[in-house]
Amino acid sequence: MTVEEQLRRESAGRTLAVAGAAAAAVLQLAGAIWRTAAFHNSPSGKNKDAAQLLFVHHHAGALVGSSIVAGIGAVAMILALRYLYDATKFRRPELPPVARYCAIGGPVIFLAGQVASSILIAGKASDFSHLAPHLAQAARNHAAKHIVDTGALKIAAGGALAGQLALGFAFVLISLNAMRVGLLSRFMGVLGIIVGILFVVPIGSPVPVVQAFWLVALAVLFAGRWPSGEPPAWSSGRAEPWPSPQQMRERARDGAGSAAAAPPDPGAEAEPVAAGGARAGGNRRRKRKKRR
Repeated sequence: MTVEEQLRRESAGRTLAVAGAAAAAVLQLAGAIWRTAAFHNSPSGKNKDAAQLLFVHHHAGALVGSSIVAGIGAVAMILALRYLYDATKFRRPELPPVARYCAIGGPVIFLAGQVASSILIAGKASDFSHLAPHLAQAARNHAAKHIVDTGALKIAAGGALAGQLALGFAFVLISLNAMRVGLLSRFMGVLGIIVGILFVVPIGSPVPVVQAFWLVALAVLFAGRWPSGEPPAWSSGRAEPWPSPQQMRERARDGAGSAAAAPPDPGAEAEPVAAGGARAGGNRRRKRKKRR
């Protein structure tokens, strides 16, 4: 494929990539906020397993619904990540194909595992709500632990985790290589790597603010609305690596040296010479007056 054909292909796919990045940001935020708001009063402390199952039973709709919204948001990422992968792969053939497989398969597996896990938990909570009134208080917590200890639930939770790992790996690998060829700025590239890590190890707030910010910024970049201008690699169709800090310092020194070695402006020297001449002439006239 020629550079011109690749640029036309990228131009045709931009709208879908922008929509995917924006939808992923909105849906991920919405799903997380919905779940956090619904479960912020979740029971804790002694016998919390039984109390939590009963709480889930009364909030089953929020549990399943927020999982579906967040899962669809993850699937929307496929449009953005695949677009960025294809653009990066053309400029850097060394990018391994596994990044593409993870970018496509990871969100799908995450959606299936997360939704299946939520539905299974909601079903177990419903079963426990019918069983709990017939049990003594001391036996409820033991029964709650036993009722959720099933193979199907573990498989579904494992699938969701596998999808998260694949998605995080895709973010890290694609962001790193896109930064190397100049499609992403250093800030966006490093932040994309951090986002990939946060998918695997969700540190801080349960609401994915950093992930949503990066996806919105990616949508702005894809739309050609980046504040400092579109990186040159997007328009050239070739790798345009960003200069390293060492290279930037060397360029700054070269620029300062060139300015210092530049020839002086003759016009700037004319006035001091004339002024000097006037002073010299004035001194000679004063000496002649003293002799007289």
